[in-house]
Amino acid sequence: MWGVDVFNYGHVVPNLTFKSDEDVNDFVWSDQDSILGFDGNVRTTVYKDYVITHTITNDKMEYRSSDNDLGLDLRGNPYEAKYEYDIKTEVSKDGEVIKTWTNNNQTTMIRTGSLNEVGQPFRTYIFYLEDEAAEWIRKDIKANIKTCAEQNMIENEDETCGNCLDGFMMNEDGECISCESLNQLDGVGGRCGNCLDEYIVDEDSNSPTYGFCIEEEPTDNTLLYVGGGLVGLAVLGTLLSK
Repeated sequence: MWGVDVFNYGHVVPNLTFKSDEDVNDFVWSDQDSILGFDGNVRTTVYKDYVITHTITNDKMEYRSSDNDLGLDLRGNPYEAKYEYDIKTEVSKDGEVIKTWTNNNQTTMIRTGSLNEVGQPFRTYIFYLEDEAAEWIRKDIKANIKTCAEQNMIENEDETCGNCLDGFMMNEDGECISCESLNQLDGVGGRCGNCLDEYIVDEDSNSPTYGFCIEEEPTDNTLLYVGGGLVGLAVLGTLLSK
C-alpha cells in the first residue's frame, strides 16, 4: 500500500516532546527524522549516543464493503476502513542493538469520510513508542551511572561529584586519573606533586608530551670516559719518559 498517498494519510510525525516517567523535557525529536510511511518503513531518532529505530514489519488496509462490516463507532456510524500494522522498535548504542521489542497487531479504525485522518492515531502511537524508548533509555543511563568514588571524585553535599580525590588529577576528558599514571607524586585537592624519581618535566614546546613528566634520559658518559683515558695515558707516558 506504500507509494501512492491516495487518501493523504502520509505518516508525518511532528516535533514531539517526551516526558515519560520524569518531568523532564530532554527528548525532543527533530522534523528531519519524523517520517515513517511513504518515504520508507523506518524511522530513526538519535538521542545522545543512543539510536532508536522503528520499523514497520507488516501493514495492510482493509476497506468496508457490502459483505465486510468493520463495525460501528460509538455514534453508530460504520467504519470505512481498518489499518493494521506491526512495528519493531530497537535501541542501539555504539552500533550494537541493546534493546528490542515488537508491538504487533496494532489497529487504527477509520470512520466514514475520515480516511485522510488515519495519520493522527498513527502519530499518537509513534508518540507512545518513542516515549517508551525514552523511558527505557533513561533507566539504562541511570543504571550505568558511576558513583563519585568509582570516578575517583569527591561527593558534594548535594550528591554531585566535585574535585578529584587526593592522588588523582583531572585530564582533558574530565576523568580523574592517578598521579602515578602521570609519573607524578601524589598530591592533594585534585592536583599531583612533582615528577617521580628518574622523571623530569618535558620542556620541549614542540613535543607531544610538553609539560608532562617523562622518563629522564641516562647521561651519556662515553666522551668523559674517553677523555679521562687519554689524560691517564698522557700522564703515564710522562712518567715513563723520566
